[in-house]
Amino acid sequence: MSSPVPVYVILSRVHTNQWDDDLQTTVPGWSIKARWSNTGTVLPVFVPDSVYTPQTVDALIRAAGANDEQIHKLGR
Repeated sequence: MSSPVPVYVILSRVHTNQWDDDLQTTVPGWSIKARWSNTGTVLPVFVPDSVYTPQTVDALIRAAGANDEQIHKLGR
């Protein structure tokens, strides 16, 4: 019996700063790369420290993955 394929796999997680246009300053947070299983695409996601929780990370990766799936459907 095999294990189900995960929806995504986190490949890397690096703490960094990213520019925020709205705030006009840099924001500390985590730059995460995850491979979306359905398309094989590596999705970059930035999660500010202020909202860094497992739930937020999961939600942002799933939103990026859903968007990626819609883009992949355009070529069909």
